[in-house]
Amino acid sequence: MGISGIGTDGTVLVIGAGPQGSATARHLAEAGCAVTIVGPEEPHTHVGHEGTWAGHYDQGRIAATDPLFVPTVVGLRAMGRYQEIEQASGIPFTTMLPQLVLFDDPADNPTAAVSESGRELEALLSNCRDFGTSADVLDDAQVRLRFPGLQIPPKQVGVCQDDAIVVNPRALVRAELALAETAGARRVVDEVVSLSTQSEGIVARTASGEEIRAAGAVVATGAATNALGLLPRRMQTSVFGATMVLFEVDPAAVPHFPTLMYISEHFGGGIVIPPVQYPDGRWYIKCASGELVSRPLQTRSDIAAWASSGGNPDEIDYFRVLVPDFLPGVELGEAITKPCLVGMTADGGSYVDHVDERTVVVYDGQRGVMMADELGRLAADLIRTGQWTDALPRQLFRVRWQ
Repeated sequence: MGISGIGTDGTVLVIGAGPQGSATARHLAEAGCAVTIVGPEEPHTHVGHEGTWAGHYDQGRIAATDPLFVPTVVGLRAMGRYQEIEQASGIPFTTMLPQLVLFDDPADNPTAAVSESGRELEALLSNCRDFGTSADVLDDAQVRLRFPGLQIPPKQVGVCQDDAIVVNPRALVRAELALAETAGARRVVDEVVSLSTQSEGIVARTASGEEIRAAGAVVATGAATNALGLLPRRMQTSVFGATMVLFEVDPAAVPHFPTLMYISEHFGGGIVIPPVQYPDGRWYIKCASGELVSRPLQTRSDIAAWASSGGNPDEIDYFRVLVPDFLPGVELGEAITKPCLVGMTADGGSYVDHVDERTVVVYDGQRGVMMADELGRLAADLIRTGQWTDALPRQLFRVRWQ
């Protein structure tokens, strides 16, 4: 594919104003490109919602070293710019908070060392060593010493990363958009409903009827990408409806504990995140399990129906038992569910690739908040220069098409 790149002479349209789209727009604008970024505001409520739904409508996501190599590299690059973005925008979006990832204890069960859990444990420790991030292996007694009030199941150990971060994705997007607009990007609060490539450039039409012409486009529409039908082909991705369970708590009455990634027989495990303040002013412990894999979503109407449902209320009962197992004595208040979307690529990685000579797509539906600023930088560089210039092999980010 002979691609020369858009350069800084023509406008680049960024479709999608979530974490990856807003980051792409910022990097393009700060490189001197003319940028138009199009994306809707978050709906006031999921009840009765029609249309697509974004997975970043949340207050707390985990950013830390990963057992996988590429997400660790990309994630640490992005995390290294968090403070700079906060200071430049004046919008804080990070909280330093340890992370505890639980694994089967290889010392207790020799077969655990060769299990999937054992391999992930060694991979995580290896990446922490190689990249100089914190990693302490704690048994249940050591966990209680470091985090009084927290207990983990017997025959498990936890890898504790003290330098982990909780990211507020809504605030991250606000910060990226603020810096993009400061650098000259034009924000359009709308949805793109059609996209075509012509000899002189690309033409997009929005739901309100506006026609936008540009030299090139970056499609950053997350889990809804295939459902929107803006690309000429469908990517090899799977989209699932996830449920977040929020338990209202008094943060002063909850002992200090790290973000938890646990394993269990209930869909393999999940996460428990310490109290975070949500837009309604209340503080909630957030929980989510792997039950999402049982709920594939194919179409725009599937996504809309899932968002409108508000999530699976059965998860409340499960977590109302699980959370006190970890945090004995903590009083859990009112519980609510929130719908979320998770997107998975064919190989579990991220996509940053050309669709055609004028269009680039960027996609990650699992760690997309943590890695957003670096994925946006890669996408911006690719559409601007037309070339893959990063040290990471381009093949790792190639789209697999259906």
